[in-house]
Amino acid sequence: MINFETKSGNEYVYCSESGVIYPKKVYNRRFNAIKEFEKNLINERKKNYTEKNTSEELRTNVLRYGLQELLLEVTQNCNLQCRYCIYSEVYPMYRNNTLRAMNEDIAIKAIDLYFSLLREGISYNPYREPTIGFYGGEPLLNFELIKKCIKYVKIKYKEFNPHFTITTNGTLLSSKIASFLVQNNCSLIVSLDGPKEEHDRNRIFPNGKGSHDIIMKRLNNLKKFYPDLPVFSIAVYDWKTDFDKVNEFFARKDVPSLIKANLVDAKGTYYEQFNKEDFETFKEKIKKMEYYNAEVLSTNEKNNLSLYSHYFSGQVVESYGRYIGKYRNNYIPYTGACMPGFKMFVDCDGIIHVCEKVAGELSIIGEVKNGLDYSKIEKIIKRFRAATFFCESCDIENLCTMCYVFFIKGDKMEHPHHICENMKKEMLSLFPYLWTIAEKDNKVFSHISDNFFNLESKIGRELL
Repeated sequence: MINFETKSGNEYVYCSESGVIYPKKVYNRRFNAIKEFEKNLINERKKNYTEKNTSEELRTNVLRYGLQELLLEVTQNCNLQCRYCIYSEVYPMYRNNTLRAMNEDIAIKAIDLYFSLLREGISYNPYREPTIGFYGGEPLLNFELIKKCIKYVKIKYKEFNPHFTITTNGTLLSSKIASFLVQNNCSLIVSLDGPKEEHDRNRIFPNGKGSHDIIMKRLNNLKKFYPDLPVFSIAVYDWKTDFDKVNEFFARKDVPSLIKANLVDAKGTYYEQFNKEDFETFKEKIKKMEYYNAEVLSTNEKNNLSLYSHYFSGQVVESYGRYIGKYRNNYIPYTGACMPGFKMFVDCDGIIHVCEKVAGELSIIGEVKNGLDYSKIEKIIKRFRAATFFCESCDIENLCTMCYVFFIKGDKMEHPHHICENMKKEMLSLFPYLWTIAEKDNKVFSHISDNFFNLESKIGRELL
């Protein structure tokens, strides 16, 4: 239970099990009924909570709820040398960029495995819409393999009508590539950090030259000659980002819609270049964004989310992601971690991982030549349950967005208590802020949810 007060002085109570927020007067008046309701929900969850897992039970769960996306690491090579790249020396816990690429045999085996599982799962989930994503490195460096994969799927598995996505830095988007993508139901997700001076601070070629000019040239050509090609952008920001300039940039009509904005990962050495003053300035910028959303609520004419509005929508969606996002499963009841098998990330060697964000032995759930290994999935679940033992009594158990990325350290699975405490503090400050806004415009959350589901229908839930 979390008590909080908005700027207007109104008091509310958040109930952690149901996710319901009551005005405090209502909560006090109906205390016994609400307490009983919360208790019943806890008992219901514990009754459904699966302590022991058989391979068959895990397999059924994957066939029913998983397989949302097949993500192929078609190359580990990249033509850029971004300063915050997780595949650089800044993040020693991840692999480095290499010249290695996936071969056609591994790609076809991965595709066949994915669709064989989908066929098995049709009776459990006949409405699932499969997505195949191409990932790198820079995936367009291996565009010939991407073409072969898409053509193969459209011939052999056309009844599934899958959607294809490519996450790219945008520098190689030629007319030839765009023409193929338009004809084959593909979406592009382009990494773009804002205007030139912001983008080129980090997203550079090996010779140190910025990549913004060539990306914008490519994007303008796409918009002019291939207006039907769905193109979205994702941004990364750090303590020195000029949020005003980035906000103005993504509000422009000639810029692809922003679907995600992430803070540079703090696990590596990237932030060693900054000082305490930089961090304090960054916190002031965040406060300004919050003030902007609290005082200047408006919708964008072109339905693009600018950085400021995206920051707000991200807070709303993250806060309620366990309710409007991934299903709650009986195997991993706490945190934002998905059930292993929710997606399949296949690396260049044909090893299947939980997702593209984690590495190491504990992220492996199979290989393309033998399929999913449910004993490995069971091992991950057991280790994760042990690491989240403390979460049952947490007030934000259903709001937590932490996943395997924060828990897996080499061959160990450990609870990141320091990150956990920071997340609690953020959530405790988030409720007064969000409800202050909701009191001014009670339709704002439904508007944000509509934006979320509209994007989900275009590019798939797992990509948001």
